[in-house]
Amino acid sequence: MSLIAGRGDSAVAIETLDDIVMEGDGSGVRDFEQLKHSIRPDSLTNRSRPLWKALDAWMDLADHAKLDEVGKLMLVATHRGA
Repeated sequence: MSLIAGRGDSAVAIETLDDIVMEGDGSGVRDFEQLKHSIRPDSLTNRSRPLWKALDAWMDLADHAKLDEVGKLMLVATHRGA
């Protein structure tokens, strides 16, 4: 599924290049968000599959020389660490 909404120079895309991609100033630079949800405490660790899948998606940007188009890479999780 993909959804793209925008107004003027701003746009938000869902499930396109990342979970959420935001572009706001017309420069072509975008912010990428990976969203991770879990009901288990401490489920997002340096050994968890969701974390490495997010990092892999971002490494694909580097492999395809798209890092010039990236403003921020953000990981959003539902669990707060200690």
